[in-house]
Amino acid sequence: MSRLRFLAVPAAALLLLSACGDDDAGGTTSPATAAPTSPAPDAPGTTDASTGPATVALSDDGTHLVSAEGRSLYLFTSDQGTTSACGSGCLENWPPLVAA
Repeated sequence: MSRLRFLAVPAAALLLLSACGDDDAGGTTSPATAAPTSPAPDAPGTTDASTGPATVALSDDGTHLVSAEGRSLYLFTSDQGTTSACGSGCLENWPPLVAA
């Protein structure tokens, strides 16, 4: 009986702790609107900034921002102020998210 009680206490604690865990592993979030920025240079397949604000959201796992198309958003740290350091080859592979 002592052994049964010895095993029952950790089992009950484990059950209690598992009930307190995060059950929202891939929860949904409402999309956020990007803050207005200066327009980036046009790239193939992008729209004009006058079409309205860009829509961004959290990724399914909640770790980073994605565009309305689900593409991950990146910060290009080589940009200086309103001058983009991303040239035409860069723009083909990394199209900018154009914000109004």
